[in-house]
Amino acid sequence: MESDNRRTFGLTLMACTLLMWGSLPLQLKILISQIDPTTLTWYRFTGAMIVLAVIGRRTFVKDLRQAWCRRTVVLLLLGGIGLTANYLTYLKGLDHLTPSTAQILMQTVPFMVLGGGIVIFGEAFAGRQWWGVVFLAIGSVLFFNQRVDQIAFGSDLLTGIGFILFSAVSWTTFLLSQKALLAHLRSRTILLVCYLTGFLILGTRANVGTILSLDTVFLTLLLSATLLAVISYLTFATAMRRVPATTAGLTIANIPLITLLFMLTFAPHTDLLAPENLNTMALAGACLVVFGSAIGAMGPKTEVSRSTE
Repeated sequence: MESDNRRTFGLTLMACTLLMWGSLPLQLKILISQIDPTTLTWYRFTGAMIVLAVIGRRTFVKDLRQAWCRRTVVLLLLGGIGLTANYLTYLKGLDHLTPSTAQILMQTVPFMVLGGGIVIFGEAFAGRQWWGVVFLAIGSVLFFNQRVDQIAFGSDLLTGIGFILFSAVSWTTFLLSQKALLAHLRSRTILLVCYLTGFLILGTRANVGTILSLDTVFLTLLLSATLLAVISYLTFATAMRRVPATTAGLTIANIPLITLLFMLTFAPHTDLLAPENLNTMALAGACLVVFGSAIGAMGPKTEVSRSTE
């Protein structure tokens, strides 16, 4: 009974994470119409640092003292730069794309992490994961079937795709650095240092006074996007301790569909979001991308069986 309650609680937290990460691109898309990407990222990092500092208090100093060495410093710096680049270039890409398109492109991350895990950590590769790559490729082609003529050098679409793919690479850099650090540091300690790194990098370029010109709607969205930068990660980390890693991976793979559902529901009723206007082929492509990402999230059978024990 206790095991069932633990799993149910974990799945509930995973569902909450799914909703938070699925809705976040819509909030960010609206926010960048009033706040430039650098300033918005700096606001989010600053708020996230404050929240984490309140939650962790003295544990951060203790964690860092115990794990402090050259390797730790290099990995933390690499993770901080990766996370900063991820946040910043995602917003720059989102400025040229719809939230659903950005999320579809970010589904390349599981395969980048998979490749990094194989090369850096010597992890096993399941043959069926090649099918994930195939479905991802086919789904992407179908998803962009209405905009093939827009993929030209210098076009908004190609510029946005470039930024999002760079964001995916940066995100992968952060995740692999975090994976190497988790053996010695808590996830919230890693996050705090990474947010601090971004805070320092972007601080001189951020237009801090922008917040004074925002109305209530945008202030609320800014607060929400900032809190989600911390709450969603803590929720996900807590859920990961209660459900198998494969379950978590398969759940997170569905984020683009949640974003698409939110867009189809809310975009037609507000001037702050442009409607998606996707045809049946594009919708089928989105589902294939998610299916491919789900396969990519599934490790070798031996690993899957161990995670369910």
